[in-house]
Amino acid sequence: MEVETGTVVKASRWTLRRWSRWLGAAAVMGATAGAALAGADSRPTAEESETLAAPASGALRLENFVGEIEVVAVEGATEVKAEVLKRGQGRSQKEAEEALDEISVSLSPDAMSPGTLVARATLPNKLFNWGGDNKQHEVQWRVTAPPSVVLKITNDVGDVTVKGFTAGAHLATDVGDIVAEGIINGVQASSHVGDIEVSASGAITARSDTGSVSVTVLDGPTGSVTASSDVGSVTVTLSDAWAGDVDINTDVGSIQSGVASFEPDGRQSDHRMRGAIGGGGEHRLKVSTDVGGVILRQGNADIHRHRGSRNEDRRKRPL
Repeated sequence: MEVETGTVVKASRWTLRRWSRWLGAAAVMGATAGAALAGADSRPTAEESETLAAPASGALRLENFVGEIEVVAVEGATEVKAEVLKRGQGRSQKEAEEALDEISVSLSPDAMSPGTLVARATLPNKLFNWGGDNKQHEVQWRVTAPPSVVLKITNDVGDVTVKGFTAGAHLATDVGDIVAEGIINGVQASSHVGDIEVSASGAITARSDTGSVSVTVLDGPTGSVTASSDVGSVTVTLSDAWAGDVDINTDVGSIQSGVASFEPDGRQSDHRMRGAIGGGGEHRLKVSTDVGGVILRQGNADIHRHRGSRNEDRRKRPL
């Protein structure tokens, strides 16, 4: 892509193709997700609640196909407890009851991984086929666990929310938003279509193919931070103690920053910000978005738009 002062911004064919591809994917997957999660309100529905519990282990792995997941840390808890809502829909009440009966949920130790509990929702013979069947299936999870449990959560369609854990979390959904609140010792979060919001200490990776990404680095163990989106804005708020090297890129969008201790390194541009915070160090902040703006904050420093040199802005340049 090239930018020339006084002219319209023109994106490269590669960027436009990629943007179009992800927007198309978002539309298709989002529509599918909506149908899978909500269906038609008038469709016959059958629901059933189930409570699962097991003594806590060092780790919890939760696997789901469609439905919202919420996992909350509870001080003093000695078990993992899951309140599960199963829902089936169909063209008739009989078909809805059949869909409900096809859903199985479980919470049990993983025989292949000692020290890990597995919470899982399954359908026989891979019945879930992205809306190709007249039946629809959904499972919502509300889970409580000790704060020290290590989390690994995967969801095909649906939001994922986790709060208050102290041993890190690995979170992924194909279509849905992710919220990780107050996590200590690192987070990995990814969504193909959905927004991501993380507040954590330690090493953080947050990526959305289509959706905004917001990362807040909390006081505590520090680590490198990677935040990226193909189509969506990215906001990073650093703790006062965070120090390290910085590399920020955006193809289409501005960079705004408020970091008093930032020291530029090499040539800067409106769409590229490189340098160090707090004198640099072993950690790294890497932020990128193809289409969307970037905001970087630390402390109470005023936010301003990051700009390249005057001479650079007056001529065509690759971004």
